[in-house]
Amino acid sequence: MTLNKQETAAVLFALRRLQESFNQDLMLAMKDSDHFYDVDPPSASDIDVLCEKINYGNSVSDELSKTAVVREVILDDDELSITPGGTIAEVLMAGGRMLDGSGMHPTVLFRVEGDDRYWVATVEMNIGLADPEFVKDSLANQEDDDYEHDPTQET
Repeated sequence: MTLNKQETAAVLFALRRLQESFNQDLMLAMKDSDHFYDVDPPSASDIDVLCEKINYGNSVSDELSKTAVVREVILDDDELSITPGGTIAEVLMAGGRMLDGSGMHPTVLFRVEGDDRYWVATVEMNIGLADPEFVKDSLANQEDDDYEHDPTQET
Protein backbone atom coordinates (compact mmCIF):
# COMPACT_ATOMS: atom_id res chain seq x y z
CA MET A 1 0.00 0.00 0.00
CA THR A 2 1.21 3.47 -0.86
CA LEU A 3 -0.08 6.60 0.86
CA ASN A 4 0.00 10.06 -0.67
CA LYS A 5 1.31 13.02 1.36
CA GLN A 6 -2.11 13.97 2.72
CA GLU A 7 -2.88 10.39 3.78
CA THR A 8 0.54 10.00 5.37
CA ALA A 9 0.11 13.26 7.29
CA ALA A 10 -3.35 12.19 8.49
CA VAL A 11 -2.14 8.80 9.70
CA LEU A 12 0.89 10.32 11.46
CA PHE A 13 -1.29 12.98 13.09
CA ALA A 14 -3.77 10.37 14.32
CA LEU A 15 -1.05 8.11 15.66
CA ARG A 16 0.66 10.97 17.53
CA ARG A 17 -2.70 12.05 19.03
CA LEU A 18 -3.35 8.45 20.07
CA GLN A 19 0.09 8.32 21.64
CA GLU A 20 -0.53 11.57 23.55
CA SER A 21 -3.82 10.31 25.00
CA PHE A 22 -2.68 6.88 26.18
CA ASN A 23 -4.35 5.84 29.43
CA GLN A 24 -5.86 2.72 30.96
CA ASP A 25 -9.35 3.37 29.55
CA LEU A 26 -7.99 3.78 26.04
CA MET A 27 -5.95 0.58 26.33
CA LEU A 28 -9.06 -1.34 27.46
CA ALA A 29 -11.11 0.10 24.59
CA MET A 30 -8.40 -0.87 22.11
CA LYS A 31 -8.27 -4.43 23.50
CA ASP A 32 -12.07 -4.70 23.09
CA SER A 33 -11.87 -3.57 19.46
CA ASP A 34 -12.21 -6.12 16.67
CA HIS A 35 -8.94 -4.79 15.27
CA PHE A 36 -7.00 -6.21 18.22
CA TYR A 37 -8.80 -9.52 18.76
CA ASP A 38 -5.62 -11.60 18.25
CA VAL A 39 -2.84 -9.05 18.89
CA ASP A 40 -1.97 -6.61 21.65
CA PRO A 41 -2.59 -2.90 21.06
CA PRO A 42 0.57 -0.90 20.37
CA SER A 43 2.45 0.77 23.20
CA ALA A 44 3.66 4.38 22.97
CA SER A 45 7.10 3.14 21.86
CA ASP A 46 5.45 0.83 19.29
CA ILE A 47 3.74 3.91 17.87
CA ASP A 48 7.11 5.70 17.62
CA VAL A 49 8.46 2.80 15.57
CA LEU A 50 5.33 2.71 13.39
CA CYS A 51 5.53 6.47 12.75
CA GLU A 52 9.18 6.05 11.76
CA LYS A 53 8.25 3.28 9.30
CA ILE A 54 5.46 5.37 7.78
CA ASN A 55 7.48 8.58 7.68
CA TYR A 56 10.78 7.20 6.46
CA GLY A 57 10.37 3.69 5.09
CA ASN A 58 13.85 2.68 3.99
CA SER A 59 15.30 6.18 4.01
CA VAL A 60 18.57 5.13 5.62
CA SER A 61 21.41 4.20 3.31
CA ASP A 62 21.86 0.44 2.98
CA GLU A 63 25.44 1.01 4.13
CA LEU A 64 24.35 2.38 7.51
CA SER A 65 22.47 0.47 10.17
CA LYS A 66 19.72 2.23 12.14
CA THR A 67 21.51 0.94 15.24
CA ALA A 68 24.80 2.65 14.31
CA VAL A 69 26.00 4.97 17.07
CA VAL A 70 26.65 8.67 16.39
CA ARG A 71 30.29 9.40 17.22
CA GLU A 72 30.51 13.13 16.42
CA VAL A 73 28.04 15.87 15.42
CA ILE A 74 29.57 18.54 13.22
CA LEU A 75 26.47 20.49 12.19
CA ASP A 76 22.97 20.54 13.66
CA ASP A 77 21.55 23.69 12.07
CA ASP A 78 18.01 23.45 13.38
CA GLU A 79 19.10 22.17 16.78
CA LEU A 80 17.69 18.67 16.72
CA SER A 81 19.85 18.09 19.80
CA ILE A 82 21.58 15.08 18.28
CA THR A 83 24.36 14.02 20.62
CA PRO A 84 27.21 11.55 20.38
CA GLY A 85 26.15 8.15 21.67
CA GLY A 86 22.68 8.29 20.09
CA THR A 87 21.63 5.91 17.33
CA ILE A 88 20.59 6.57 13.74
CA ALA A 89 17.07 5.55 14.75
CA GLU A 90 17.12 8.38 17.31
CA VAL A 91 18.28 10.84 14.62
CA LEU A 92 15.28 9.80 12.51
CA MET A 93 12.91 10.08 15.47
CA ALA A 94 14.18 13.58 16.35
CA GLY A 95 13.76 14.70 12.75
CA GLY A 96 10.30 13.20 12.61
CA ARG A 97 9.18 14.97 15.77
CA MET A 98 10.44 18.25 14.38
CA LEU A 99 8.85 17.73 10.98
CA ASP A 100 5.53 16.53 12.42
CA GLY A 101 4.41 20.05 13.23
CA SER A 102 7.10 22.66 13.14
CA GLY A 103 7.70 23.19 9.44
CA MET A 104 11.44 23.35 10.17
CA HIS A 105 13.87 21.73 7.77
CA PRO A 106 16.71 20.11 9.71
CA THR A 107 20.14 19.28 8.34
CA VAL A 108 22.56 17.32 10.48
CA LEU A 109 26.14 16.44 9.54
CA PHE A 110 27.63 13.64 11.64
CA ARG A 111 29.94 10.64 11.85
CA VAL A 112 29.27 7.24 13.41
CA GLU A 113 31.34 4.84 15.48
CA GLY A 114 33.66 2.66 13.42
CA ASP A 115 33.26 4.73 10.24
CA ASP A 116 35.43 7.71 9.31
CA ARG A 117 33.08 8.89 6.57
CA TYR A 118 30.70 11.83 7.03
CA TRP A 119 26.92 11.31 6.83
CA VAL A 120 24.21 13.91 6.31
CA ALA A 121 20.57 13.81 7.40
CA THR A 122 18.45 16.24 5.40
CA VAL A 123 14.91 17.62 5.55
CA GLU A 124 13.37 14.31 4.51
CA MET A 125 15.72 12.65 6.97
CA ASN A 126 17.24 10.56 4.22
CA ILE A 127 20.66 9.57 5.48
CA GLY A 128 23.47 9.12 3.00
CA LEU A 129 27.16 9.85 2.60
CA ALA A 130 27.89 13.55 2.84
CA ASP A 131 29.16 15.36 -0.25
CA PRO A 132 32.86 16.20 0.34
CA GLU A 133 32.28 19.90 -0.53
CA PHE A 134 29.46 20.10 2.03
CA VAL A 135 31.76 18.59 4.68
CA LYS A 136 34.57 21.00 3.77
CA ASP A 137 32.28 24.05 3.90
CA SER A 138 30.62 22.95 7.15
CA LEU A 139 33.95 22.34 8.85
CA ALA A 140 35.30 25.70 7.63
CA ASN A 141 32.18 27.51 8.91
CA GLN A 142 32.47 25.74 12.24
CA GLU A 143 36.11 26.83 12.56
CA ASP A 144 35.15 30.42 11.66
CA ASP A 145 32.38 30.40 14.29
CA ASP A 146 34.77 28.95 16.89
CA TYR A 147 37.34 31.65 16.10
CA GLU A 148 34.76 34.44 16.18
CA HIS A 149 33.50 33.33 19.60
CA ASP A 150 36.87 32.38 21.11
CA PRO A 151 37.71 35.00 23.77
CA THR A 152 41.39 33.98 23.67
CA GLN A 153 41.56 35.28 20.09
CA GLU A 154 40.23 38.75 21.00
CA THR A 155 42.68 41.67 21.00
